[in-house]
Parts: sequence; structure tokens; C-alpha cells
Amino acid sequence: LVSPITLITTATTSSADGVRLPVIVAASNRLTIFYVYNSTAAPIKVYPGSGDFINGSAVNVAVTIAVGAYAAFYTKKSALPATSGFGWDQLSF
Repeated sequence: LVSPITLITTATTSSADGVRLPVIVAASNRLTIFYVYNSTAAPIKVYPGSGDFINGSAVNVAVTIAVGAYAAFYTKKSALPATSGFGWDQLSF
């Protein structure tokens, strides 16, 4: 993703279709937020930046956004002790 607000309009029923959040820069203390809206007819996946995680899960594991749903992803300030990357938290709507 390069835009903080992204409308996904095309996806197949493939289990891997999705988008990737940017890698979190360790030296940055800025709050970064990305909004993703799924307007397709299939669920989509949102992957963390390479080496990062979402919602404290394992590194590089995606979360699924249901058809017609949207979510906000925001950066966490530091890495969780049990992981090697930096994290995103997700708010689903």
C-alpha cells in the first residue's frame, strides 16, 4: 500500500489475494494509519510489511477483511518481546 486510504475493487477467490502494508521504520515514532476497504465479491488479505506483524500474531501473517468490510491499521510504538518485527494493530468496522 502506498496510499493511507485504499479501496480494493478487484480480487479473486484465491486464498492469497490481498495487499501489503509498508514495513515499519524502527526509528520512526510517528503514528501511521492505513484504511483498507474491501469492495470486492471475495474476502481479501492484508499482510504486514516483511518482518512485521498484525495484532501481535506471528511475523508475516495476514489478516482477512470480509466482503464489504473495512479496517484501519495503525503502527505500534515498539516490537513485542516474543517477535522479531514491529507491529500493526487493527480496528475492524
